[in-house]
Amino acid sequence: MIVDYVFRCVKGIFSGKFIYINLTADGEVFGSDPNADLTLYVENGGLSPKHADIKYEYNEKKYYLKDLDSETGSLIRFFIK
Repeated sequence: MIVDYVFRCVKGIFSGKFIYINLTADGEVFGSDPNADLTLYVENGGLSPKHADIKYEYNEKKYYLKDLDSETGSLIRFFIK
């Protein structure tokens, strides 16, 4: 399976689990509100309704994580092999 993002949860009920996401031109918005405009819905994961956005900027060749005013904040650690 080829994917663009692999998240490994480090806290909460999903600790140790992996989430796989494919890149879209508009980025990926994830959160816990099933009625929101999300590309990744996570139920019972301790996320805010609209938690964060991750985007790849092609010109800069960089990924950006933007917290969307979540209650607990967003943290990401990159491990590159």
